[in-house]
Amino acid sequence: MRCPVCDREVYFAERVSSLGLDWHRQCLKCDRCNKTLAPGSHCLRDGKIYCNEPCYKLLYGPRVIYFGVLRTSKDLQLLTSTEIQFGQFTYVR
Repeated sequence: MRCPVCDREVYFAERVSSLGLDWHRQCLKCDRCNKTLAPGSHCLRDGKIYCNEPCYKLLYGPRVIYFGVLRTSKDLQLLTSTEIQFGQFTYVR
């Protein structure tokens, strides 16, 4: 199996398995903050790896502008998988 980051062969002794893929331990780093990641603690989007928190949520989480203040998903209440509500505003993906 080849590493999705460097495209080199991944040998058993250096393998880290996550998201159904095999990675080199040194390649499994957040593309934004460069933090070394543990299996299951990251997301893969457009071929790039991000730590779940805070990087992925900061880059791709829903945002709502409310009275000039940018609020992130931490402030939002999840209604369904496609609707998020903050106060009287609803964001639909």
